[in-house]
Amino acid sequence: HTLAPTPEADVGVALGITYLRVTPTLADYYHLGVDSGVLVTEVTPGSPMDLASIQAGDVILSYNGTEVAEDVSLLGLMRTCRPKDTISLEICRGRDHCFVEFCCCGGTAGCDCGKPVDSNEEDPASRY
Repeated sequence: HTLAPTPEADVGVALGITYLRVTPTLADYYHLGVDSGVLVTEVTPGSPMDLASIQAGDVILSYNGTEVAEDVSLLGLMRTCRPKDTISLEICRGRDHCFVEFCCCGGTAGCDCGKPVDSNEEDPASRY
């Protein structure tokens, strides 16, 4: 029994991720512990999501406070991102939940920020 991307699978264009919408079948198969959001399947090296320490296997539950659900497209939310915008993601990694904040540009394309917005921590994923 294999799981293939559903027709609803979206590809993150600007922020550097590929993902699958979490369905009950997907959540059960991968023992995700959550029943909504999107499962990150790939992160582009050097992308804003990579620089924010998002990893394949993470589940994105919300984007800037908007729950990622069946009727809310993460791709649509990501397309609203403009240079120097701050993104806040609620992430589930294993049994841990946290929020990661970072600059939409990831320090590229002429932005002078060059690092995650949450500069109190060297690595946003260190909360896990």
